[in-house]
Amino acid sequence: MRELREETNIVADPGDVSLFDVHSAPTGTLLVFGLLPPRPARDLPPSTPTDDSTEYLILVTADRLAFPTHTQAMADYFASAGSSAR
Repeated sequence: MRELREETNIVADPGDVSLFDVHSAPTGTLLVFGLLPPRPARDLPPSTPTDDSTEYLILVTADRLAFPTHTQAMADYFASAGSSAR
């Protein structure tokens, strides 16, 4: 939750996170991907640069991200969500 807040200014309760997937990155790092309950976009803070990121985007279909493992996790998410995102 610290990373989420630091990179997006989005605050969430750790108890609301559900495990989505776990991937091993080529570097040997273990990446754990979690999901939060949906919330209206109007309830999110504005996307502004932070020390760790330049912006956040709300994606409704899979797209290429900066890291291949993140791109795969997102593709898996949209594939598992079928026609409606979780």
